Amino acid sequence: MNPDLVLADLRAVVFDVGETLVDESRAWSEQASAAGVTPFRLMAAIGSVISRGRDHRDAWALLGVAPPGLAPDIRTGDLYPDALDCLRAVRAAGLVVGVAGNQPRERRPP
Repeated sequence: MNPDLVLADLRAVVFDVGETLVDESRAWSEQASAAGVTPFRLMAAIGSVISRGRDHRDAWALLGVAPPGLAPDIRTGDLYPDALDCLRAVRAAGLVVGVAGNQPRERRPP
Protein backbone atom coordinates (compact mmCIF):
# COMPACT_ATOMS: atom_id res chain seq x y z
CA MET A 1 0.00 0.00 0.00
CA ASN A 2 1.28 3.44 -0.90
CA PRO A 3 1.41 5.64 2.26
CA ASP A 4 0.84 8.78 0.17
CA LEU A 5 -2.56 7.46 -0.88
CA VAL A 6 -3.55 6.84 2.72
CA LEU A 7 -2.64 10.40 3.74
CA ALA A 8 -4.38 11.85 0.69
CA ASP A 9 -7.60 10.12 1.76
CA LEU A 10 -7.31 11.20 5.41
CA ARG A 11 -10.28 13.33 6.46
CA ALA A 12 -10.31 13.09 10.26
CA VAL A 13 -8.18 12.20 13.26
CA VAL A 14 -9.74 10.86 16.46
CA PHE A 15 -7.81 11.08 19.72
CA ASP A 16 -8.32 8.99 22.84
CA VAL A 17 -8.87 10.97 26.04
CA GLY A 18 -7.03 9.11 28.81
CA GLU A 19 -3.24 9.00 28.59
CA THR A 20 -3.32 10.46 25.06
CA LEU A 21 -4.69 13.96 25.64
CA VAL A 22 -5.09 13.82 29.43
CA ASP A 23 -2.58 12.72 32.07
CA GLU A 24 -4.83 10.86 34.51
CA SER A 25 -2.13 10.33 37.18
CA ARG A 26 -3.36 13.00 39.60
CA ALA A 27 -7.02 12.04 39.30
CA TRP A 28 -6.35 8.33 39.86
CA SER A 29 -4.00 9.08 42.76
CA GLU A 30 -6.81 11.04 44.40
CA GLN A 31 -9.21 8.13 43.79
CA ALA A 32 -6.74 5.74 45.44
CA SER A 33 -6.36 7.99 48.48
CA ALA A 34 -10.15 8.34 48.80
CA ALA A 35 -10.46 4.54 48.80
CA GLY A 36 -7.64 4.08 51.31
CA VAL A 37 -5.13 2.40 49.00
CA THR A 38 -1.87 3.61 47.55
CA PRO A 39 -1.80 4.89 43.97
CA PHE A 40 0.70 2.14 43.12
CA ARG A 41 -1.71 -0.58 44.29
CA LEU A 42 -4.59 0.94 42.34
CA MET A 43 -2.54 1.27 39.13
CA ALA A 44 -1.35 -2.34 39.49
CA ALA A 45 -4.93 -3.54 39.98
CA ILE A 46 -6.16 -1.54 36.97
CA GLY A 47 -3.38 -3.00 34.83
CA SER A 48 -4.21 -6.49 36.06
CA VAL A 49 -7.91 -6.36 35.20
CA ILE A 50 -7.32 -4.66 31.84
CA SER A 51 -4.74 -7.30 30.89
CA ARG A 52 -7.47 -9.91 31.45
CA GLY A 53 -9.89 -8.06 29.19
CA ARG A 54 -12.01 -6.84 32.09
CA ASP A 55 -13.36 -3.37 32.83
CA HIS A 56 -10.90 -1.11 34.67
CA ARG A 57 -13.55 -0.48 37.35
CA ASP A 58 -13.19 -4.13 38.39
CA ALA A 59 -9.94 -3.05 40.07
CA TRP A 60 -11.86 -1.94 43.16
CA ALA A 61 -13.23 -5.46 43.73
CA LEU A 62 -9.78 -6.93 43.15
CA LEU A 63 -8.46 -4.64 45.88
CA GLY A 64 -11.39 -5.48 48.16
CA VAL A 65 -12.44 -1.86 48.61
CA ALA A 66 -15.45 0.16 47.58
CA PRO A 67 -14.85 2.67 44.80
CA PRO A 68 -15.00 6.34 45.80
CA GLY A 69 -18.44 7.87 45.36
CA LEU A 70 -17.33 10.41 42.77
CA ALA A 71 -15.82 9.86 39.33
CA PRO A 72 -12.22 11.00 38.87
CA ASP A 73 -12.00 14.77 38.56
CA ILE A 74 -10.23 15.67 35.31
CA ARG A 75 -9.11 19.30 35.11
CA THR A 76 -7.77 21.53 32.37
CA GLY A 77 -4.34 21.33 34.01
CA ASP A 78 -4.34 17.56 33.44
CA LEU A 79 -4.04 18.03 29.67
CA TYR A 80 -0.63 17.04 28.38
CA PRO A 81 1.37 20.18 27.53
CA ASP A 82 1.21 19.53 23.78
CA ALA A 83 -2.40 18.33 23.62
CA LEU A 84 -4.11 21.58 22.62
CA ASP A 85 -1.37 22.52 20.13
CA CYS A 86 -1.71 19.09 18.55
CA LEU A 87 -5.49 19.40 18.24
CA ARG A 88 -5.14 22.88 16.77
CA ALA A 89 -2.51 21.71 14.26
CA VAL A 90 -4.71 18.85 13.06
CA ARG A 91 -7.65 21.22 12.67
CA ALA A 92 -5.48 23.82 10.91
CA ALA A 93 -4.46 21.10 8.45
CA GLY A 94 -8.12 20.98 7.42
CA LEU A 95 -8.94 17.72 9.16
CA VAL A 96 -11.92 16.95 11.35
CA VAL A 97 -10.87 16.47 14.96
CA GLY A 98 -12.59 13.87 17.13
CA VAL A 99 -12.11 13.03 20.78
CA ALA A 100 -13.32 9.73 22.18
CA GLY A 101 -12.76 7.53 25.17
CA ASN A 102 -14.23 4.96 27.44
CA GLN A 103 -15.33 7.57 29.94
CA PRO A 104 -18.14 7.05 32.44
CA ARG A 105 -21.61 7.96 31.19
CA GLU A 106 -21.85 10.76 33.74
CA ARG A 107 -18.65 12.38 32.36
CA ARG A 108 -19.98 14.85 29.80
CA PRO A 109 -18.54 18.12 28.53
CA PRO A 110 -19.88 21.24 30.25
